[in-house]
Amino acid sequence: MFGYTERELQEKTIGDVTHPDHRNQDVAEMKKLYEGIIPLYRTRKRYIRKDGSDIWGSLTVSPLRDRTGRITSTLGLVEDLENP
Repeated sequence: MFGYTERELQEKTIGDVTHPDHRNQDVAEMKKLYEGIIPLYRTRKRYIRKDGSDIWGSLTVSPLRDRTGRITSTLGLVEDLENP
């Protein structure tokens, strides 16, 4: 989907492959997720492929919690909207 090898993609952050027009929204929504304001984060947004071209995807981010309920990390799923 992104044109990277698995190893290359493991070295990237979500911000590295997110189109600049969508980065501020991601930061704001992730803050709400960690503050407990929203239970998960869903959005449709553009990503940037390795070759520099854009691709639209649907992102769902769910929190992963420890036994006390504290968010320890998140799990994100990106679905390709251009090649269903």
